[in-house]
Amino acid sequence: MATTKIGSSGVTFPDATTQSTAATGTVTSVATGNGLSGGTITTSGTLTVACPTFASVGSYCFGGALNQAMTAGSNYGSIQTTTLSMPASSNSGVGGDCTYGTVSGTWKCMGATWALPSTNYAGGTVMCRVS
Repeated sequence: MATTKIGSSGVTFPDATTQSTAATGTVTSVATGNGLSGGTITTSGTLTVACPTFASVGSYCFGGALNQAMTAGSNYGSIQTTTLSMPASSNSGVGGDCTYGTVSGTWKCMGATWALPSTNYAGGTVMCRVS
């Protein structure tokens, strides 16, 4: 496995080349986006890093595509999110009732591939919103 190493003499790359001096140049503008706020900075300023809000790009949830199997690494349109209510319900004894909510956007299946167990089923894996 090729690795990049950082040491006292610089950075050594997998092809055995070493960068021993700092890169030089000028940054003229730093823009912000999801999870990074502070406006566009052109000379000096402060950036703030935050977790994305639910259902925004970069956020995660437990959910799945309704009525279809899921494939790890694949993207899906609007998905069904799953929320477990606690304490346990009297009929299950292990966990509360599930509630579902539909969220739009494109979501990537981050968990394992799973087949569709039954109709009207949603949930089953971790999803990350990618657009």
